[in-house]
Amino acid sequence: MHTQALDKDHQALSTALDALGTFQIEYSQLEIDMDSLLGRGGFGVVRCARFDGQLVAVKILRSDESRDIRVAKALVREMKIWSTLSHQNVLRLIGFHLSRTLDRAIIVCPLAPNGSLQDYIGREKPSDHSRLLLALDTLNGLVYLHSLNPPVIHGDIKAANALIIQEGRAVLSDFGLAVAASEVPSGLSTSHGLIGSIRWCSPELVDGAPRSTASDIWAWADLLVEVTKECVPYSWIKDDLPVVKALMNGVLPEPKERLLSPLNLWSVTRLCWKVNQKKRATATMVVKELELLISTLTPTPELTLLTASGGPVYLQWVLQPKSLGILSFWTSRAKKALQHYEQFEKNGTRMDLDAAIIFQQDSSQLRPPGHRSRSTSLHNMAFYIGLFYSAVQLPWATPETPEVEVAVWTMFAIYITKMW
Repeated sequence: MHTQALDKDHQALSTALDALGTFQIEYSQLEIDMDSLLGRGGFGVVRCARFDGQLVAVKILRSDESRDIRVAKALVREMKIWSTLSHQNVLRLIGFHLSRTLDRAIIVCPLAPNGSLQDYIGREKPSDHSRLLLALDTLNGLVYLHSLNPPVIHGDIKAANALIIQEGRAVLSDFGLAVAASEVPSGLSTSHGLIGSIRWCSPELVDGAPRSTASDIWAWADLLVEVTKECVPYSWIKDDLPVVKALMNGVLPEPKERLLSPLNLWSVTRLCWKVNQKKRATATMVVKELELLISTLTPTPELTLLTASGGPVYLQWVLQPKSLGILSFWTSRAKKALQHYEQFEKNGTRMDLDAAIIFQQDSSQLRPPGHRSRSTSLHNMAFYIGLFYSAVQLPWATPETPEVEVAVWTMFAIYITKMW
């Protein structure tokens, strides 16, 4: 009987894999850099790889996990949902590899050089305005998921499960718990323990209710606190078990008084943290309230550009008063560049070498205070702005060459001029 059940499982898995044919990748198509390590968790590791001529990230599941037929079926279900998603604030699935013997499972997606939203906030310390824009990115991703028919429930919303991609947008990722609303299982338990993290769970989930769009909204408000306060929900409670008790007693993930200043986050979180899930706002309703809060803030001198697809690119350089002279220098030199190269304005698709080196003599002055190497986030962001806009197309060079570095700073100054 047990053997027959396993045969049925394998047959169902094979059928599901066939349906995902266009997303299946042969292992031989992946050049995995085994020396790279982008992340590590209970699932396995994330490494850099090259696929179809582009750098990608690969999530490699532990072999003992992938051999479990239940885990393999869950992976295929995740791929089935993820493969249908297409939105600028949802991480794109490139493909996956699952060997027929289930001894190897790999998920392939775009490289996110700036890491998770959680890591990015902790490392770069962006302004309040920028933090809220990133939170808005994740909320827009949630609006998209919940607007599908049937709605897709993410099931594990938190800052660690959002990434900052090359264009500087925050995108929702980690769809291991995502499920179509028509297929929602009840309860929190799986063979691998609690689904998601208890600190991001809404009260009804702890009570055994199924996940829903409403539980996603509760968790998103927790993410908002993470992004703005740099702390996890119930940060004053050390262990998870007392968190369950706090949830059941109606204790909020963050005290109201801490949400009123310096930002009035309470105006947003109060819509999401309703104990009665039927009274919680929808993602669309919360977007309006968050946009209203953002409109009350004046962006700091931190430079914020918008990419062509509408997502924010954050150049995390907080200008000091003494640095404003350099900004004037930038804009004046950029204007001269545009005047001298009118063709750039007309074409906008490439910048020749002469244009790229117009600031070569003064390139050291074009660097913000503290800029020492091309590995800083500012340089990376500037480089990706250039790539994304196709303002700099230099097939003869790589990001490591001086020519590209000069071209990036030239283009950067030009876009500052355009913005202002």
